[in-house]
Amino acid sequence: MPPTSTFMAGHIRRRLKRYFAILLSERSESKNQIGNLVGVNGHRITQWASGERVMSAEKAFDLGDALRTEFGWRTSGIEFLWACGYWAEILSVIKYLSAEAEADGPVLAIKLYSWLPSRMFNFEQAEITARLHEKFNYDPDVLGKLNDYWAMGDPDIFFAHDQLRPVAESDQGASEMQRYFLDRSMSRLSWAATEIQEELEGCCESGAFQEHVTRAWQRFNNGDLADNRTLAAGVGTAHAIAAIEMHVIDAVTAAARSLSDVLFPSFAIPRIWRMAAGWVYEIDHSDDTTHWVTALPDNFVNVPDVAHRNDEEARSES
Repeated sequence: MPPTSTFMAGHIRRRLKRYFAILLSERSESKNQIGNLVGVNGHRITQWASGERVMSAEKAFDLGDALRTEFGWRTSGIEFLWACGYWAEILSVIKYLSAEAEADGPVLAIKLYSWLPSRMFNFEQAEITARLHEKFNYDPDVLGKLNDYWAMGDPDIFFAHDQLRPVAESDQGASEMQRYFLDRSMSRLSWAATEIQEELEGCCESGAFQEHVTRAWQRFNNGDLADNRTLAAGVGTAHAIAAIEMHVIDAVTAAARSLSDVLFPSFAIPRIWRMAAGWVYEIDHSDDTTHWVTALPDNFVNVPDVAHRNDEEARSES
């Protein structure tokens, strides 16, 4: 589906330019070789890589998937969707993955839900830093110091907050900004949390897992669950997805499309993820859910969960 507004189209072009810059560094494949993967010429790749042209969700997924399978690049179709800001399509993949008949679909969905934000976290931080510099002529060095202030317990963190607050008040949704740069999830000392993160990365980046994701994408594009919710409730899940839960994720997907038209993408996606959390916890009632979501950055989980994390960390340190 094409972007719904010129607002979102501009973000897709900018984000894609940043992501291509990351991927193309130290790569030997030519633009024509890359384009051949999805039936376009090298000029089209140049247009995408320079931010001149919007990439559709379909081409984004196909290219990311092909770069992974054909050239062995560390990317994937779902990561390309994220890089472009196609949140609704990502949620749809997670929904269809949860109904995977050949595997424990809910657990696959929860793993993908838990892995993606941490995988793309640095990308979003760079997006926010660039926005503050371009839109507000803001010194990015202050943002870079926030994590240092937090780690050292420096009281100057409050000075940094004072500098950021005027920007947050003038940029819709920018309350998310501080949550990115004060995130503690990546620096936790918990050995168990680090082990879960590594286990999740190994699983979700594997070819076998990505094949499940590709199948979910294909089923989404074919509309396999679109017209029969009663049937959908029983499709091959370890814990059958009730029809009402299909309505829930569909509602979050619709909200994701709306938010994408009014909020800067980096500010929209944590909110979307927090809205989807209720559905994620409903599709699997085992300990798998609480196990894997440990890998999420703090601003992608509900506030009570973050408070619980911090309490547990404080107890372990004491």
